[in-house]
Amino acid sequence: MPGGQGPEPHPQPRSLQATLRPYQLDGLNWLWALDRQGLGGILADDMGLGKTMQVLALLCREREQLAEHEATAPLGPTLLVCPMSVVGAWQREAANFAPGLRVHVHHGGDRLRGESFVAGAADLDLVITTYSLLARDLQVLSAVAWHRLVFDEAQHVKTPATQVTRAARTLQALHRLALTGTPVENRLADLHSLMEVVNPGLLGTAHSFQERIATPIEEEGDEAAVSRLKLVTSPSSSAA
Repeated sequence: MPGGQGPEPHPQPRSLQATLRPYQLDGLNWLWALDRQGLGGILADDMGLGKTMQVLALLCREREQLAEHEATAPLGPTLLVCPMSVVGAWQREAANFAPGLRVHVHHGGDRLRGESFVAGAADLDLVITTYSLLARDLQVLSAVAWHRLVFDEAQHVKTPATQVTRAARTLQALHRLALTGTPVENRLADLHSLMEVVNPGLLGTAHSFQERIATPIEEEGDEAAVSRLKLVTSPSSSAA
């Protein structure tokens, strides 16, 4: 993140059946730059600005890149965790705008478990599950070699002591992404908690973050502390 000149521009994926708005393409290129550096991110666009579309575009782009390079090794599936209320929206948008993606919803009493789920997930691009199942099905979810974890409406994993947040931090993947319109709801500690899910350790311990960043900003309006925070979290500091 620090020291870069911003993400390199790329055209939108050919397999995406939609035209990205300029800010959505910027967001996609930022996500792409983070992936190339092995970093996670928090996509904090307001509700209705197309966070879903940007994630689907990211999945399309990386599969196009894989095909262009004639790679033989599979990419691995992305696990999307979201509230049950938006599962249908994710399914519809994937079917409408990224029909080439193989999508499966892991939910309900008849959901696959054990080796059958693990084997099936390997042939998918996107597995959608819910926060209500994240901790309950952690054992079987942990058995899959996920390429990416995406946490939609990520305020659900901002409280460190909850089972859901602990499960989110336990799952392993090469890439991690949080989607939320409110990365800071009440205090800057919310941002630290979310960053611990997608980039563990980047902002230091909760105590040091509170002492060096949060308290100076919240109680004193410390511009130096604001600058330090922006240095490691601003999209403009992401390297290409």
